[in-house]
Amino acid sequence: MSMFYEKKDFVKAELDKNLSSVIVHWEDLNDGDVVKECTLAQLEEVKGGAKTIIVNTKNSKGSPPMEIQYWFQNELFPKLAEAGLKAIITVKSEKLSTRAASVRWELTGSMFDFEMYDTDELDAARELAKSFA
Repeated sequence: MSMFYEKKDFVKAELDKNLSSVIVHWEDLNDGDVVKECTLAQLEEVKGGAKTIIVNTKNSKGSPPMEIQYWFQNELFPKLAEAGLKAIITVKSEKLSTRAASVRWELTGSMFDFEMYDTDELDAARELAKSFA
């Protein structure tokens, strides 16, 4: 795996070429600028051939600000669909506020030409990503 984005105490994003998947490990989703920077970096990986994005929020806190959630709907998700993304798989957070935010982006994402899934464990997300590789 090769890391392509990292912001200490917030997020680490890597590309798993074997799965053709971006795997993003979130620690803190509260900073909208970091969320936007990281998701734009993910978009570039999808343009380069990644088929899925695994959003690991298992141990994360917080949620993206509402303006970022709207940006997902109006800017990011259409570009991901255009770039050929097949699925976003969210590993659900143990924190209710973060889990609620992920439900919102899952509902928003379901309007586009890629699948939205959630799971409780990273291993299950990786298994699911294999079906799209």
